[in-house]
Amino acid sequence: MLTPEQKNAIENLIILAGYVKEGSLYSKKDEKIIDGSILTAEKLLGKKVSSIEEESESFVIEEVKKRFSP
Repeated sequence: MLTPEQKNAIENLIILAGYVKEGSLYSKKDEKIIDGSILTAEKLLGKKVSSIEEESESFVIEEVKKRFSP
């Protein structure tokens, strides 16, 4: 269960991701990461039930690992 502070932080990140998506240039791959991340965050908050495909979730996880691996 998420605390109210964690929920608020996730909601703020969803808003920021939306602003980035609207005002930036990005690749199709980055768009897929942004969309998948937003859907995953919304799922955590209980705003989406299970509209996330497993493929999308695993794609986001793998891309994040690649970008932030030492």
